[in-house]
Amino acid sequence: MHIKTLIVFLLFLVGFSGGAQAASFDCDKAVSDVEKMICADDTLSNLDIALSSEYRRTVFRSDDPATIKTAQRSWLKTTRNVCQTVQCLKVAYKQRLLDLQAIPITYADLNTAVDATCREMAAFESYDTPGMCRLSESGSFGVMDDTGFYYALYCVHDWPPGGGPTDCMVSSMALFARDQVSDVVERFHEHAADAGSYFSVPYIFTDEDGTFLVLPVRVSGTGNFNVNDYFIRRQKRWVLMDTESWLNDLNLYIPSGLEIWKGVEPDMASMTASAALYRPSDGNCCPTGGSIAITLMVVGNRLAIKSVEITAAEPESESELESDPKSEPK
Repeated sequence: MHIKTLIVFLLFLVGFSGGAQAASFDCDKAVSDVEKMICADDTLSNLDIALSSEYRRTVFRSDDPATIKTAQRSWLKTTRNVCQTVQCLKVAYKQRLLDLQAIPITYADLNTAVDATCREMAAFESYDTPGMCRLSESGSFGVMDDTGFYYALYCVHDWPPGGGPTDCMVSSMALFARDQVSDVVERFHEHAADAGSYFSVPYIFTDEDGTFLVLPVRVSGTGNFNVNDYFIRRQKRWVLMDTESWLNDLNLYIPSGLEIWKGVEPDMASMTASAALYRPSDGNCCPTGGSIAITLMVVGNRLAIKSVEITAAEPESESELESDPKSEPK
């Protein structure tokens, strides 16, 4: 489970429960400057909750929980508690999350891995039905380097009585790598449970840019609301890619007065992406600002913009300009 999905999941929990949790501890009892900084910053508060959750999960599944606990106490004393700025804390929290997530999670065989993951989800993700987890679907999606790759889709929250449009209200997916010689299985990724998320079977492909693994995940909405996970093959391991920072870079290419309102999904096979451009006066259904086509490239373990082409739409008519309050002279 990576940082993005942890924070999205935690924000969902807050909204679902109708309350607001400022951090993993009681902010009314915050004493130190570090605790007060965490409580005063939304991003830090969410990172604190995410780290607390990941730490508890790591201890839960570890064969040597004492070592994990000692390392956590050391991090608190020598890293977190010496920070004097919000930025220092953000860097410290993100790195600690990555460190915990990098600890290998291995099992004797595939069945053990699938069952143990379900028990872990029952303990940590079934927020409204304690102890609930069932396997919805599982299967293989490829073999490479004497390693077989498998997925397991779990249901961790059912619909209320009366049912819903799908078999499960909240699902989560885990990915496994099975060594075909030793039969040892490693769980190398988990996409946290989200309401309204829909998973498809992961797939692997290779092109001139490398070998990639895509876990397709979409969320309910009127646009292209994907929250896919992308991996690149590095030294016989899957490395989670940064496929978000290029979207921030894209803002530099968009002409003034135009915006992208809906999600942009990269096509990894063609290394392209596209989006409609909206004017402020547009309705959600009907963009009139033209379109933008992006050619992407891989730089290290991240996607980056190679080139951008903008197709302009027809200029707004005088009547449209008059009807747009933002176009009126001040």
